[in-house]
Amino acid sequence: MNSWWVLRLPYERVLAEEDVASVHDLSKVDFDKFKLFLETDLKLSPRTVKDKLRILRKFIASTPTITVDSIRQYLSRYNGKENGTYNNQLKALKTLTKFLGRKDLTETFTFAVEY
Repeated sequence: MNSWWVLRLPYERVLAEEDVASVHDLSKVDFDKFKLFLETDLKLSPRTVKDKLRILRKFIASTPTITVDSIRQYLSRYNGKENGTYNNQLKALKTLTKFLGRKDLTETFTFAVEY
C-alpha cells in the first residue's frame, strides 16, 4: 500500500455513518468539532481559524444547506472583487467540505489567479 494513501485515510470519513444523511443540513454541523479540526488536524493559526469561521458564518447565513449550487451562488458574490478575497472564501468552503467528508462538493471550483 502506498504511504500517501495511508496519510489520506483519516480525512476521508470524519462524520459517523449515521450523520451522512444530514451532511447537507448546515444546522447539524458541530462547529466546536470543526474548530478543533482546524486547530489540531490542520494546525492552522488562531487568526486563520477565526477567519475561516467568520467566512463560514457568512455562508451559513446565506443558505441552510450546502450543495454545489449554494456554493456557486455564494461565490458569485465575489466575482469582480479581489482574487485574494474570492480565494479566501473558497479555501474556507473547501476546508468545510473536507471536514464533512464531501470534498466532491467543491472539486469543480478553482482558485483565481493572483498576480
